[in-house]
Amino acid sequence: MFECLTGYGLGCSTVSVFTRIGGGIFNKAADISSDIVGKIITGLDEDSPLNPGMIADTVGDNVGGVAGTCTDFFGCLSEALCATLILCGTSSEMVKNSNAFYFFPIIVIICGCILSIFVTVLV
Repeated sequence: MFECLTGYGLGCSTVSVFTRIGGGIFNKAADISSDIVGKIITGLDEDSPLNPGMIADTVGDNVGGVAGTCTDFFGCLSEALCATLILCGTSSEMVKNSNAFYFFPIIVIICGCILSIFVTVLV
């Protein structure tokens, strides 16, 4: 079971890194193309409303920010869950007293997911 948990944690970290890089690539591609068209070719300011590339630049910034924030949260949450479950499994005092310690981190994450859905609907 420990190998599965460490594999899950490492896989989540890998997905997090690649998604973060992907968001950065979209961000940079939109920013550079907007700057080339706006500044160099037509002589406009960087955030001029006359530059249609400004929309692509803003979308790229948002994609980069959302991808970065979500993947950081996903990576931290999954690694914290794996670390907590491994600590609970290797602690002889916890295992000897009760197996309920395994369910605590999972229950906390389930409560967080339910509250996130509720708050999203509320907003």
